[in-house]
Amino acid sequence: MGFSKMRQRLGYGAADMASNLIWPMICTYLTVYYTDALLLDAAAVGVITLASKFIDAITDVLMGIVVDKTELKSGKCRPYFLIGALPLAFFAVLTFLLPSFVSNNKVLIILFAFITFNLVSTCYTIVNTPLSAILPSLSADQKERNVLVTFRMVMAGMGSFCVTFFALPLINNFGGKKDLYSYAWTIGIFSIGAILLLVFSYANTRERLLNRLRKKKSS
Repeated sequence: MGFSKMRQRLGYGAADMASNLIWPMICTYLTVYYTDALLLDAAAVGVITLASKFIDAITDVLMGIVVDKTELKSGKCRPYFLIGALPLAFFAVLTFLLPSFVSNNKVLIILFAFITFNLVSTCYTIVNTPLSAILPSLSADQKERNVLVTFRMVMAGMGSFCVTFFALPLINNFGGKKDLYSYAWTIGIFSIGAILLLVFSYANTRERLLNRLRKKKSS
């Protein structure tokens, strides 16, 4: 039982660590990428981020409804760690690959920046809404839930630390501002780590209380 609990603690924390390998990179370096690499002005970047907040508010609500209506054998929340892993990683990299598609057309750059930013934001929601909702299903013991939350916070911090400590050296190593794809290479490395962590999380968490409830209904 002890080993099983530890696996679940690590699995639960791993999902948030995965998210924190990607989202802090988006928050910290995407504006720099837009202004320094794509040469967008601050007003255009502001419009992209402000408009995206309205879309994000809608997708948060919709994902909550989707999770609530999900009835899969593997759980209500846990499947989305696996479902969202590849799309989150793919669109995170695509967000930093705009020069490949839009050349020097400013209108297309802004359009693609808006689309890709909202796609990666939506994929983040697909993973993190279930992550926030899964805790009550993991354990009925309040003390164990507190331990799970602690593991989540610590491992999320570890993910953020990796981005803070390694992102800029990696970007510079891949060419920095001289190479438009240095950001894509960097987020690509973090994205691979995020995929592995989300797969690990899926494999090492169980919605125990949900399974018990299903057994009672079927008996």
